[in-house]
Amino acid sequence: MKESHASCRDLYKCSCEALDALVETGLKNGALGGRLTGAGWGGCTVFILSPDSDPSKFIEAVKKQFYSPRGVKDPIIFATNAGEGAQAFKF
Repeated sequence: MKESHASCRDLYKCSCEALDALVETGLKNGALGGRLTGAGWGGCTVFILSPDSDPSKFIEAVKKQFYSPRGVKDPIIFATNAGEGAQAFKF
């Protein structure tokens, strides 16, 4: 994921300073990987955490270190787990 973000930033120029800083903040707080997602140019990021990490601590650290200094009061941040993916059912 780190290399993918670097590719988006350096080769495709679809990142921005804020997204780069957000990815760096996540990586400094224990994310195994992180990258921009969506259309880029100021959109969203996604991070992978180790299964034994505490997502709530990660989220609080990102809020404190990235969003608070920028005056963002209620950023939308959530944790999710990978699932089985799409499935077809025959009824």
